[in-house]
Amino acid sequence: MIRKGIAFVMAAVFCCGLTASEVSEKKIRMITQIVRGEFKKMVVVAPGKTIKSWQYDSKNKSASYAKIKTAIYNNVKKKVQPFETKAKQDGIPPKVRSEIYKNVAKRFPYKTPADIALGAMKEAELAYPLVKKGDDVTVRYYRGGIFTKSEGKVQSIREGGQVYEVGNKLVRVSEIVESDRRYFDPELNAKLRQEFIDDFQDPKKFAQIKRDYTNHLNAEALSKIITNEKNGYIFFRDRWVTAKYVTDQLIVHYQKVTDKRIAVESSHIVRGGRAPVKKKK
Repeated sequence: MIRKGIAFVMAAVFCCGLTASEVSEKKIRMITQIVRGEFKKMVVVAPGKTIKSWQYDSKNKSASYAKIKTAIYNNVKKKVQPFETKAKQDGIPPKVRSEIYKNVAKRFPYKTPADIALGAMKEAELAYPLVKKGDDVTVRYYRGGIFTKSEGKVQSIREGGQVYEVGNKLVRVSEIVESDRRYFDPELNAKLRQEFIDDFQDPKKFAQIKRDYTNHLNAEALSKIITNEKNGYIFFRDRWVTAKYVTDQLIVHYQKVTDKRIAVESSHIVRGGRAPVKKKK
């Protein structure tokens, strides 16, 4: 859900995946295509059939994945350079780091339990705004199994907050995509706000919220140090890392995806090119 005119302040706390520039983005896309492409080549063969280079060997899964890893490394080395680098990385300058701490203190000025309690309610409203009549929104929803969206001003709210008239469309809260429902469903919104308030007033969780925000600002500052990119690093998951690191992380991800796919394919495998014939009783 996109709601115009509302500052989702706490969204920044949980933001991730900042990118430094188009150079890093392009390299990440290239590596992703290579890794995903190689794993897509892996297929299951029926028992007793010869295992070829890109076919999954259920008896030696590690060997199958080792072949793919080697192919991925070779391909990435050709297209993304440098694959590894020992060049020195530039870090966040002391002045910038000092400014970050000042910004965190300014962002969370709450000191006493009473301040934190009042701040919790304010922050909860910012973190979980509830759409009201007159707001301009884009609402995403499923109807009859088909994904669609409506844009426009909220003309009316009906049935105790369970139906929204957006533009010239009526949308039930139950149809709205789950991630957006919190901004439309009054009961869910109230529940999430209360959970947020409870967390905000818990000293340990409040400290973690501040750490998350600090890490977000640190990552933002790091993303601007383009000299690291010139020295062969890629900004990936809020850090400057090598192409090899990015490749290894994506290999781990797509290996898990492939494991699930292989499990499904193996359970539906056709033996000898034909489905097994059931004997009549």
